[in-house]
Amino acid sequence: MMILEWEKAIVSELRILKALERQYYKLTARPSDMDLSLQVIRLLWPLYGADTDHLSARFEDLVSQRRPFLEELYRQAEEDPGRSAFLFQSEAILIYDMLATMQSALRQRWAEEFPEKELERLAVNFGVSFD
Repeated sequence: MMILEWEKAIVSELRILKALERQYYKLTARPSDMDLSLQVIRLLWPLYGADTDHLSARFEDLVSQRRPFLEELYRQAEEDPGRSAFLFQSEAILIYDMLATMQSALRQRWAEEFPEKELERLAVNFGVSFD
């Protein structure tokens, strides 16, 4: 990959991270691991296609529409030792969106770097079943 392409990819990943953080911190004050966030974003965001400009509005709409559910989920998760470690990562918003819109592609891509069981635990936290 040429340097310019690499730089553009990094800028896109950081832009997506900032868009996710704006929504994530509406739900919890718990900090997330930025390196892990960028690793997950790097793996998953290409599933949305090349254009990342629309993602900020997409994440904002998702959290706005599901805010009562998400606020309760995060409130309960604070005391749930069985929750997924990824729930308290800003990219959980991205994963929540993908579970609803492209679950099969998400599962396939996720398995390239992370255990499927962890994605399934996160899905259960969000009330999504893989059955």
